[in-house]
Amino acid sequence: MRVEWKVDPVVNRMLWERLSLRPKETMARIHPDFVLDLGGGSGDFASPLMEGGRTTVISLDTDLEVLKNRVEGVQAVLGDATNLPFKDSSMDGVTARAILHHFPGRMDECLAEVKRVLRDEGLFLVQEPLAHNFFANMARRYFSTERHEAGEQPLDPAHLYEAVNDQFSPEWKEHHFLLSYLLPHITYRVPGTLKGMARRFSRFATRLDEALLGTMPGLRRYSAYMTILGRKASGLPGK
Repeated sequence: MRVEWKVDPVVNRMLWERLSLRPKETMARIHPDFVLDLGGGSGDFASPLMEGGRTTVISLDTDLEVLKNRVEGVQAVLGDATNLPFKDSSMDGVTARAILHHFPGRMDECLAEVKRVLRDEGLFLVQEPLAHNFFANMARRYFSTERHEAGEQPLDPAHLYEAVNDQFSPEWKEHHFLLSYLLPHITYRVPGTLKGMARRFSRFATRLDEALLGTMPGLRRYSAYMTILGRKASGLPGK
């Protein structure tokens, strides 16, 4: 069944605020001049880096229409993530949220291109949906939305980490959303009289997720999302 992508803003912020802060938190230490937001659309994921006026954020996407609606100040480039139209070592950082699972068979090509355009000690921040979360898989199977494309395939966490590790020196990884992934969508559809209760439950579920994923490593395989920060070590070849 096809449903509209609608979320409760309070619960959505509750779940995603921490993940959305990661570009600014991680890239600040390298004081980047140029950051590429891979498959970035509007560029909203990396756009907070522009605060202060030092960093230029470039959103690369295959969709011209979403690039036209980019965040003010973000530079737009129409292009292919597996064949980046940038010079070697031209970027200080690269961000990528929910892009690699759109072409899982060409992920290694994309990561090699990211390494090529990153300067030595540049950072690569990637966030991707994962393949083994029960609730996310049920939703994708029975309640697809206009944001889901044919051919996209959430990734196995071990495979994703290994692919990033092949090209970069991993700094850290995080797992997100064990039970709570669908709660923004569910809460949106709850009657108004029950909205407050649904939001309180969502806060509890979010904290429970963090506790379970933090203390029970065996459950991380079943999380719905993963963040990895990789670094291009000095002296690594671009290709």
